[in-house]
Order: sequence, then structure tokens, then C-alpha cells
Amino acid sequence: KVIYVKTNFGINYAICDGGLNPHKYDGQIPGMQIPVITHLKADENTKEGEEQPWTLCGSLCTTADVLARNVSFNALEQNDILVFHRTGAYSVMEGMAVFLSREMPKIALYSQKDGLRVIRDFICSDKFNTPDLNI
Repeated sequence: KVIYVKTNFGINYAICDGGLNPHKYDGQIPGMQIPVITHLKADENTKEGEEQPWTLCGSLCTTADVLARNVSFNALEQNDILVFHRTGAYSVMEGMAVFLSREMPKIALYSQKDGLRVIRDFICSDKFNTPDLNI
């Protein structure tokens, strides 16, 4: 989900509620490849505009948290949903899913027929990084 949008020095930025930690693109070069992304509008009544390039950033506390650069969207706004397709069958195992004990993202399935369907909610990953002192 897009939680904030801004333009700085002529570059459009969209801050998303997830980061690069659960993603693994082919080639393992985050931010340098443009994955297939479906843009779902939060408000269907939004006027269409011309496509503009965007840099998609995550919410992790690192400047390396860039999901993609120069992705074109039509009227991208706060609260819109971005569906990342084919981010890698091994994302959960090869990605940094529990990086800094961040929440693991929701997992959803999307089809044009059925729309967006959440199959797993957020998971707090701090429990995976915290020792069990009762052992």
C-alpha cells in the first residue's frame, strides 16, 4: 500500500508500507529492475492523468530500501495498492524476510475476476529473532 507520496528535485517518490526485505527479483538487484506491478486505485473516482515515472521506496530504515525506479503509473496516490507480481518463488527463503525484525508483509492473490484476496495477514517477525529464555 502507498502510504506517502512526494516529489523532490523533480523525482516522484512513493513510500510503501512494506520494504525490500520480502522480495527477491530475478538477478537479485533490488531497485534496478522493474517487476510487473498492478496499480489498484484506492478511489475509483480519481481522474486519469498522464503517466509519470515513480521511485518506489519501502519503509525500512535504510536508504537501500528501493523497490524499483522509473516505474510509470497513472495518477498514483496515497492509499493506492501496488501488487508486485513474480517477485520470486524463493522470496521467503532467499529474501531478508526478518530483516531488523520488521513485519512480514501480507500475502495476497490477485485476479481480474476475483480482485484482491488476502491469504496471510502481517506477521510480526521479532519472535523469530528473540531468544526463548524459557528453554
